[in-house]
Amino acid sequence: MDAMKNKTIVLTGGGSGGHVIPILALLPEIKENFDKIYFVGGSGIEKTLVKNAGVFYHEIHTVGLDRAHVFKNLKIPFVLFKAVREQKRFLREIHPDVVFSKGGFISLPTVLAARKLKIPCVAHESDLSLGLANRIAGKKGATILTGFDKTATLSDDFIYVGFPLRKEVEFGNASAAVKKYGLDKSRKTLLVIGGSMGAKKLNDVLAKSLDVLLKDYEIVHVTGKGKNEIPEKQGYHPVEFTNDIGDLFAAADLVVSRAGGEIHPDVVFSKGGFISLPTVLAARKLKIPCVAHESDLSLGLANRIAGKKGATILTGFDKTATLSDDFIYVGFPLRKEVEFGNASAAVKKYGLDKSRKTLLVIGGSMGAKKLNDVLAKSLDVLLKDYEIVHVTGKGKNEIPEKQGYHPVEFTNDIGDLFAAADLVVSRAGAGAICELTYLKKPLLLIPLSKSASRGDQLDNAEYARNFGARVLYEENLSEESFINEIYRTTVPTRPVSCAGNRTIARILTSFANGGK
Repeated sequence: MDAMKNKTIVLTGGGSGGHVIPILALLPEIKENFDKIYFVGGSGIEKTLVKNAGVFYHEIHTVGLDRAHVFKNLKIPFVLFKAVREQKRFLREIHPDVVFSKGGFISLPTVLAARKLKIPCVAHESDLSLGLANRIAGKKGATILTGFDKTATLSDDFIYVGFPLRKEVEFGNASAAVKKYGLDKSRKTLLVIGGSMGAKKLNDVLAKSLDVLLKDYEIVHVTGKGKNEIPEKQGYHPVEFTNDIGDLFAAADLVVSRAGGEIHPDVVFSKGGFISLPTVLAARKLKIPCVAHESDLSLGLANRIAGKKGATILTGFDKTATLSDDFIYVGFPLRKEVEFGNASAAVKKYGLDKSRKTLLVIGGSMGAKKLNDVLAKSLDVLLKDYEIVHVTGKGKNEIPEKQGYHPVEFTNDIGDLFAAADLVVSRAGAGAICELTYLKKPLLLIPLSKSASRGDQLDNAEYARNFGARVLYEENLSEESFINEIYRTTVPTRPVSCAGNRTIARILTSFANGGK
């Protein structure tokens, strides 16, 4: 051990607890062997977790992949280049002997800077497939250690070492958890963990299930930071984050958790988007069957790549299936709330006057500024004939309320609103087109312009014309054209796509069973 004294190590990783907690588990051994220990991370959860670890924290700024706004990812190379340059300066100042990374996008600048300076780098991969940051690190010469033996078989250069176990997990004290959380040990304890960042859907389902589960269980719920939204009840113990996880593990009779670790999937299903690519590519390397569904008329980049790597491509439009003999037309999956929407429920909730027609305006989940601005100017004219429900988009509710005008930033009642609407104005996303034409609603589409998209909405809108939809291009959008098109949109549409729920499910089951 003394041989390693006067040595310096840089630790890096972040974005989630899974990228930081294993480093903390290693710290006692690292402190025995290194005099100087630095941790490089961002302003996220890693900063909070490392705060009391007794190491020097060096904060950097970079950006990861944006799941919702693919075009924002264009700035990644520039931000990354700047961060790498800054990290080179930092590493030259401290002269580390080795860099250890647990992955996460925040680790990349440090790893890349270290490789440029010829500093040895070691990265540990916890999951069965390599994350993007560790894949890049490996290609740049970092030594890759794996938590699972199966992962080590992906390359002759990978080294299987196992997963670092936290002492507090190994030596958890059930009695301490019982005392701290006031658990009734005459009943079983259910521990629900959504991960360090929480899990909204899991939390929502648990909230609906509480009354039933509390008949038999004491429930400790690690909600995730800022996700503690369920009111306390007798026997229900919510906590945003805990340092007592080892004690809770020891006390729990049953644990519900995210699937960090080895899951051995039988099939991977992708709906596209850049964020899906790492999973699809990793699955193909592991020879796991992949099925991708393309909603739009033309294939997005992620699905084009997935198809070239051997994924089976399902299409929402019949025309898209003609692009390749290997594509399978299945239709678009239809939400149950859309298929069985309750018009009366929407009328009651939004206070709609059913003696007049209802106009539903949807700018998309993120809103549509130009559409919202034109609607604001057109309200006085349109309100003479229509009740208007306007889904503005988050933070875009800027039009003052008027009699007959009902703005909402976002809604979970879209199926009921579709049912109540006599006419819908919408962006030309494939989902909206397929659902609204399935319901045979008169439909005015205002597709995103070519400058704001890859042109997929333009293609979708033009195809939807064949099924009775009207189209108003954004560059032609004005108060006058908007009003004129609304009064011209009177004819019910015809379904563009079938409801492919059962077909898609059958195909996925077939692949999972080893067939096609």
